[in-house]
Amino acid sequence: MKNNYQRILPHVPFLFLFLCMFMISRFIYMYGDDYRYATYFSLFPHFKGSTFSFTQVIENQLYDYTHVNGRFFINIFTIYLLVHGIEFWRWVNPFLLTILAYAIFYAVFVRFPKKGDEMVAWTLVSLFFLVHIYIARQTLFYAVGSFNYVYPMLGLMLLAIFFRRIDIHKPIKHKAVIILFFCLAFLLGWSQEQVSLLTLGLIVCWICKEYIVYRKIKLLYVAFFFTSLIGFLGLYLSPGVKARGASKALASYNQSSTIVKLKQTFPAMIDFFIHQQAIFTILVIASLAIIGYQISKKWYWLLGTPIVSLPLLLSVPFFGQANPFDQWFLHKAYLSFYGIVLICMLVAMSIYVTVQMRDYIYLIFPLGFILINIATVFTPSLTGGRVAFPAIPLAMGSIILLFQAIHSSGIKKQLMIFLIFFAALNYQYLYNEYRLNANIQEKRIHIIKQHQNMKAGELVLPKLKNRSAAGYELNDQEYVMRGFKNYYRINENVTILLK
Repeated sequence: MKNNYQRILPHVPFLFLFLCMFMISRFIYMYGDDYRYATYFSLFPHFKGSTFSFTQVIENQLYDYTHVNGRFFINIFTIYLLVHGIEFWRWVNPFLLTILAYAIFYAVFVRFPKKGDEMVAWTLVSLFFLVHIYIARQTLFYAVGSFNYVYPMLGLMLLAIFFRRIDIHKPIKHKAVIILFFCLAFLLGWSQEQVSLLTLGLIVCWICKEYIVYRKIKLLYVAFFFTSLIGFLGLYLSPGVKARGASKALASYNQSSTIVKLKQTFPAMIDFFIHQQAIFTILVIASLAIIGYQISKKWYWLLGTPIVSLPLLLSVPFFGQANPFDQWFLHKAYLSFYGIVLICMLVAMSIYVTVQMRDYIYLIFPLGFILINIATVFTPSLTGGRVAFPAIPLAMGSIILLFQAIHSSGIKKQLMIFLIFFAALNYQYLYNEYRLNANIQEKRIHIIKQHQNMKAGELVLPKLKNRSAAGYELNDQEYVMRGFKNYYRINENVTILLK
């Protein structure tokens, strides 16, 4: 009985993650693009009134592929799940988030949790509740955001597990399973732009590592590269990418010089990296500083923590109100300089620790965390919300890897307790706000049912109490309101007002 208890104990944090995510999921309704995907077959006149079919999905996705973006396969999966409502996703999402947590752990340690891993497991699970609300509301708690940014990262972690098993000389040999991983590499290449880049980067880094260590490259690894490259080309060469780039909304950006573009996007990326990914940025650099000091016994390694944390602490508004330091800390020149310092620190410290620990994994996760943020510099929409999520699982992997390498159990316990405490506070806030918004959503549905036969006029619906606990409000974008009307079969001549 005692042995069974010891085997189960390391998995308790993951069960806790599932239960907490399931409790919040009950209060998540459709937002933003959810309505658009749930009514895909009715957005075009020749589909109205017809029965939903696979042919319609493919026809619409071909339209999207040539006019909007190249995310062909992700969109198909999203449509098929949401077309029947949000309820099934509420059950699926907690399972997939829990699997993602396990996949991050396995990709780092190449095994499932066992006795003695409790502190690492609680640390990892806490990080899921410390994702900035702006990022979380557009990914973890938003169906379309999850399909585009969260679930592809689960796939990437599974692919990393495939290569990590080769690292410990326990490769997967079953041919059918290997074929499935080839399919996964192709789908990841043709998934979402950042994840596609990460997939190619992971395979290239792993091939380089194999060549440096063994001075040879197996055909199997090259085949994985070209399989993902085919998907990558299918995504990036889609006519929809070019059509979107030529749109009026992006015309001004695309016509600007490279210098002008960088002046606009680089400070924005740094601001997002510093402030909305603050907990991950601080923990990765602080953990590297501890490990660096642990290895070298040089005092200057300890400067890493105040360098990354003090400016962030000074950026917090006094008593939730004005901040007298904003004139400096939000200045583009300061943001750019401070961001470059942090990026250089992170890269240099990761390289040092990797060389000393003789394990490339100490470089691959922190480097992926920062590089995928840097990649957003080259996107016209700047940075925000969902585009930041692909960096988060890599940061989580970095943190638990470095956490486990810390010798002092006292430091590890203090860090774990600190993260659990603030994760609990944040979760309580999220739970309450999503519950309040859910009550409003139910009131909206009730009002809509009462006015189903309305042909024209104004329909007044209650607005959400907390916009930060929702992917989108109905009046954020024109297409959101249009999708909402389509989903609930509201006549297009009816004007919806939020009060």
